[in-house]
Amino acid sequence: MSRLNRKELINLIIRIMNAEGSDAELDADIEQLIQLSEMLDVTNLIFILKLMMYRQRILQIRSSVSNHNYLNNKVSDFVFSVYSV
Repeated sequence: MSRLNRKELINLIIRIMNAEGSDAELDADIEQLIQLSEMLDVTNLIFILKLMMYRQRILQIRSSVSNHNYLNNKVSDFVFSVYSV
């Protein structure tokens, strides 16, 4: 399998992170990434990165929510606990 340049590799990772394409295309992209990587668990890193991005977004939302709004805080706490790494 040929090596990808930096831009191609980034695009491959973005496609996997966004689950773009059909199941077969996504499977092929994941397999290609595994073949290109020397790390056995490279796909785990992508999904951890995705969770970290969700967590960061939730933290941003939490900081913008008023402390006086009990329901919004409870919903935010729940979502944050689900996506905490």
